[in-house]
This record gives sequence, structure tokens and C-alpha cells, in this order.
Amino acid sequence: MSHEIPKKTSVLIIGGGPAGSTAASLLVRQGIEVTLIEREHFPRYHIGESLVVTIHYIMGIAGVLDKIHDAGFTIKNGVSLEWGSHNWDLNFKDLPVLNKYSFQVSRSKFDKILLDHAKEQGAQVFEGVKAVSIDWKEVNGKQRPVSCKWSRCEGAEASEGEIAFDYVIDASGRRGIIDTSYLKNRKNHSIFQNIAVWGYWKGVKELPGREGTTVTASYSDGWIWGIPLASETEIEQDGPVYSVGAVMHKDQFFKLKNTDKKDIETIYREALKQSPLVQRILDHPTAELVTKVQTATDYSYTSDSFSGPGYFMIGDAACFLDPLLSTGVHLATMGAFVSAATLGSIIRKEITEEKGALFFDKAYHHIYRRLLEMVSHFYTMCDKESHFYKAQQLAMEPEDASKARESFTKLVSGITDINEATNANSKLNFYGVVNASGHKALPLSAMNSIEGLYVVTEPKLGLSPEAGRSAQAF
Repeated sequence: MSHEIPKKTSVLIIGGGPAGSTAASLLVRQGIEVTLIEREHFPRYHIGESLVVTIHYIMGIAGVLDKIHDAGFTIKNGVSLEWGSHNWDLNFKDLPVLNKYSFQVSRSKFDKILLDHAKEQGAQVFEGVKAVSIDWKEVNGKQRPVSCKWSRCEGAEASEGEIAFDYVIDASGRRGIIDTSYLKNRKNHSIFQNIAVWGYWKGVKELPGREGTTVTASYSDGWIWGIPLASETEIEQDGPVYSVGAVMHKDQFFKLKNTDKKDIETIYREALKQSPLVQRILDHPTAELVTKVQTATDYSYTSDSFSGPGYFMIGDAACFLDPLLSTGVHLATMGAFVSAATLGSIIRKEITEEKGALFFDKAYHHIYRRLLEMVSHFYTMCDKESHFYKAQQLAMEPEDASKARESFTKLVSGITDINEATNANSKLNFYGVVNASGHKALPLSAMNSIEGLYVVTEPKLGLSPEAGRSAQAF
């Protein structure tokens, strides 16, 4: 591959995280020219993450699944939830799919696998290159992005230039260059103004019979996660580590920090002590906090539109959702999957650009809003005893507890999103749960009617009026 960034490309992707790299692989496997620029050099640190089962489906289509299997990540068998007095094990073994597990991943390692794979598939990938600005031009009466100015600051290789494109996918993470610099339609959610405080532990004792599972527990001021990782080399831990974090509203965090004069580690340790479940994991003679406690804002947001003439926004560049249900990589890769299918059909002139952009925008908003509704119910119910009652209302038949659990597991594992995008027969009922603002969530079957189109994977990834393959196949 040339070290020179081309002057022109069919599709420019800004950002090489899971969203951008997956989109790149899915596009070049359709024979579409792709150039990807990423401002960092991989591997770069990102907090370890828990993946959902749909990773098999999308990574399989991208051709990278074997590499993920061979990477030695911890196998994730499900989720152990303790919310108020409720204890609920969501076991992936109960899902109607072939691969009844997912992975707990070191993101620095996982992300590099995806980006390197995109290069191997034929994408032109340039690391250490920052997108500085995007130029827009009026075409057929509408403004559309047509080129991107970039800069590379690497000593003797420092340079700058401009690349023209037919289409651009903004996968630039929370920076969201198209939205924050040009569209300016990003909106924060008032409910999820949270701060996460976390660190890595070694020598912990996982719950017997629930090894490899993600642990999620509520406490008086928020909730706590626990994720077992095979390693986290970016923090110089080559052996097994356990990522443990507490999430609380920013007002509570700053009260503890500024008014009560508590340091961050004290805030962190005091939060962990409030969860009996987490204490069972950490209360072990060899358990030791091996990193400095870190903080990050989890301010959730979304954009009014995710696509328009000549552009698509995916992953954190489009929306960010509270990490309660571990949906970050799922939203990123679903955005890559649907945008690559849409762009493929547009470029092959199977559908119009306008219809494709409308399909993508509605489909991606639907996926995001449903997850938003689920998370909001965990936060907004005054009576903590009712959290799981409300979660069960997302079931096919709420009066049947086993079916409620099965349906909820399908939702949090991402299977429902895949099924609805590809299979007209995948229709789950929705019982009109109302959120704190008084608005009903979208029906789960809404994607079945978006512009009369579905995502198909054969003979090529694209959009079709005929339903394609479903999640039952992966």
C-alpha cells in the first residue's frame, strides 16, 4: 500500500475504531474503494469492554471472526445482574443461535485486530492522520461534503493535504467532526449526566458457576460493573485482570469530591463497598487494585440525523449511550453494518441516494432509541424494586417470566436488532412501556417497514425489498 494519501477516493472513513474499521472491511469486500484516516497509532488504550453475541454475525460477514477467536480473549457466557433485591442471570446458552457466547476484550488489542484486518482486505489505512476540516458544496440544490483537509504531524513526515471523495463515513468517535463542527445538532440526555470511576484489579475470585460473565449491580448512588479480561497489556498487566467501575450522576460525584472533600479513590472504594455482589468478588486475599483510579464522563447524546447527502455518521460520532448494557461496540458495528449495506446499494445504483440515507437514518435511530428506552427504565423508576418488573415489559408475553427473560436477553445481546434488519418474520410485540418523559418507545417491529427495505448479505451486502438472513444463522 502506498504511504501517500490519495487525492481522491470513493469512500472516505474518518476514524479507525470498531465502527470505522468494520465499515471499511464490509465496503472493500464489496469491491468499493475505501480510504481510512485515523489520528492515533494503534494499539491505543481504550477501557476494556464487554461484547454482545451479535459480534459473531457482523464480524463473520467482515471476515475477521477467526482472528477474534484466535486472540485469546475471555469468553463471555452471559450477564449477572443485581438490581435492588433482584438477581438475574442472563445466560447466552439459552439464546436461539449457534454461537452462544461472546467476548470480554482488551480494546487496544481488539481494535488493532479490526484495523489491521481492514488493511488486509484492501482498504487504504493511514494512521497518525487527523481530519482537520471538511469542505461542503451545493450539489443539486443540497449541501454535501466533497473533500477533507488532513494533517499529519510525525517529525520528518509532517505534512498536510486534501482528499476528495464521493461519500464520507464519520466514525471519528465523540469528536464527531460532521455533527459538532457543521450540523451542530447533537443533544445531551438530561437523565444520563453520569461519571464513571474505574480501575483494574488482579487476584479476584469470580462468582462460582458464573466465570466469564459481566457483573452489573446497582447501589444507592448508581451502578457498578465488573468485567473479567484475559489481559490488559496497555496497563502493563499481562495476566488476567478484572475491570471494575462505578457509575454515578455528576452532581453526586462533585458533591463527594468538592463538598465532602473526598479523593477519587475514596469515592471509588466507598461505592464498591455498597454492593454485596461486587464485594463477594473483591473480598479475596489476593485481590489487589493494580492501577490508578480513572474517571470519564458518560454524558449520553444523540444527533437529530445520522445521514444526509453524501455522508453517514456511525458509532460515537452519531450517538453515545450510557454503558449500562455494554452496547458501545454493538452500536458501532451495527452502524457499520447498516451503513456499508446502504452505501453498497447506492454505489451499485440499486437504490437512490436519498432513499438509502433515509433508510439508514431511520434504522439506526430505531436501534439507538430502543436501547435508550431500556437503559432509561433502569434509571428513572423511583422504586428500585420495580426495575426488573419494567424490564420484563419488554418481553413477548410479560405474564410469562421465562419468556420475559428470553426476550430481554435477546434485546441486550443485540439479536433483536439483527433479526429486525434482515428478517421480515422477526416481529416481537411491545407493550407500550412509557419513559420518564411520558413518551412511548418505538415498536420493536418498526424496522420491518422502513422504506420497504431490509439488509441482505447475499449475493452482496446491501439493501433489498426481500428479507434476508436472520440472526438464527450465526
